Amino acid sequence: MARVITIKELTLSHATEWILMSVSVGGILMVAWLAVRLYHGGKHVPVGDENSSSAGFMHWVRQKFYIDEIYDWLITRPAFFLAGFLSFFVDRKVIDGFVEGMGGTSQFLASKWRETQNGFISYYLFAMALGMLGILVIYIVL
Repeated sequence: MARVITIKELTLSHATEWILMSVSVGGILMVAWLAVRLYHGGKHVPVGDENSSSAGFMHWVRQKFYIDEIYDWLITRPAFFLAGFLSFFVDRKVIDGFVEGMGGTSQFLASKWRETQNGFISYYLFAMALGMLGILVIYIVL
């Protein structure tokens, strides 16, 4: 079978690969140099968030690129909303309703069955005769 979509393989020259690796390593070394320059030896302790008056990139760094706030809005708050909805509607209405309905049904059936337990032998013999008749009908039909 022939391919429906042909994919051209991307190959880079060695010079391009060396340039890309050099840029990556250079960026890492520059960030490491900046970190050592700012924080090495306890000479400069970062200012707390409440006293921060920095602007630009350092403000974003101190705020951790607002990852916690984004996570709070995208994950935590919807999860709490969904949990509240599931707790109120699904748990209280559906699951508890089913369980309480089964309990009510068993109480209703037990009260009706209790009425048949009256102590008269003639009722018990009639129920036994109906049971034997039912078994006989099932045996004949099957």
